[in-house]
Amino acid sequence: AGLVNEFGNEAISICNEAGWYGDKWDPEYEMQYLQEQRAGLGTVVEWARKCGWVHPYEIAKPEPAKDIKIADFFPTEVSNSISTVTAYLPHKDSLKILTFLHAVAPLIRLGTKINCIPTTGFIVPLNLYGCVIGQSGSKKSPLFRALLQNPLKEVKKELARENYKAGQQFALDLADFKNNGGDRPEKPPYPIITTRDSTRESLEKQLMDNEKAKLGLLRFSDELAAIFKSFNQYNQGRGSDEEFYLELYDGGAFHSGRMEENRSVDESAVSVFGGAQPEVLKKLHKGKDDNGLWSRIIFDYCAASPTRLPTSATTEEISKFRKAESYLSFFISEVKDFKIDDDLELTQEAMKRFSDYELERQKLAAKKNIKSAHANTYNKSAGKVGRVAGILWIMHQVQEKIKNKISQGDSYVDLPPGNLVDISIINNAIELVNYWDSVSINV
Repeated sequence: AGLVNEFGNEAISICNEAGWYGDKWDPEYEMQYLQEQRAGLGTVVEWARKCGWVHPYEIAKPEPAKDIKIADFFPTEVSNSISTVTAYLPHKDSLKILTFLHAVAPLIRLGTKINCIPTTGFIVPLNLYGCVIGQSGSKKSPLFRALLQNPLKEVKKELARENYKAGQQFALDLADFKNNGGDRPEKPPYPIITTRDSTRESLEKQLMDNEKAKLGLLRFSDELAAIFKSFNQYNQGRGSDEEFYLELYDGGAFHSGRMEENRSVDESAVSVFGGAQPEVLKKLHKGKDDNGLWSRIIFDYCAASPTRLPTSATTEEISKFRKAESYLSFFISEVKDFKIDDDLELTQEAMKRFSDYELERQKLAAKKNIKSAHANTYNKSAGKVGRVAGILWIMHQVQEKIKNKISQGDSYVDLPPGNLVDISIINNAIELVNYWDSVSINV
């Protein structure tokens, strides 16, 4: 077609002289079709698809996920409460799940991990990096308020009270030391659950306090662009914030030597969550993921779907709403108090499913002509499944503990839980991660 466009009928002799003919293709016979306006590249692609050709990118895409329903993943009491407090928000259930998982994650006892394959050291912490993509006006903030900020309020108040008491006692002990001598009192830690804006130095100091209190930490912002924009900015030759967050994702230790002080922790569990506008995110992302940072983030879209607010509210409806809010707050506090001594592990059936899945994602990542950013996403899928599965398992264990407390009353004994994650939890985590991966590869 290109020769015909350039040389007209002379293209026939050019093809013949070059030997571009055969039993099934005669240049002179085909000329009549090549001169048609519809005989372009688009026509070739169209007929190729009709005859079974599939673009390599299409081959590499995973199977589309089915519709996500929150009741299939969270304990009944939690899912019902979430449905009540978000009844008039225009959000799909996958967004609600992602948001509430980030409320739970920082309250899981620091050091809790899931050992997916004991003979390989495939161990991951239970922190998450998540981002809700939506235009201004898509009601991201009300969602964050309902399922993250409000449920965390009471725990944050309790921590603030404990920190105040510890500070008061420290002041008394320090005054006694100055007046009477003896051993100088050690400054107590002041742990927090969330932080919105912090320098690397302040974050390191906070993680030291949180480690002593066996708590994780959530870096939360309505707009994550500010955090992303700070990446790759080197400060006094110490390396970038981006590298630091890569290390924090794996729950790793850090040891920062300074002239004024040394800062170090042996383990951490930092989660990052918030929103981003699609145009801003694309400018930051630029379709690249050289170090795998973006593939660590779970993305989901928040569509601006018009939803009518209620025009009236009965006493019963108001009571139901308040009870749902109260239950989510209570549940979160129970997560904070939940303790497990050993790493989580998978049952034999769950381990086989996890291993099969990890291999499936490796094969997707290894396909020819796949974008490197997509390959990175698939290579991180199994690790995300482990993290999500661990959090889901803890949520169900906490709910079971609450039920036992209620049913047993004064005779309740807080026995240590088991640590085996079954195949139903793994399958649920796989379904969620597959859905979120399908979003991520389109970012």
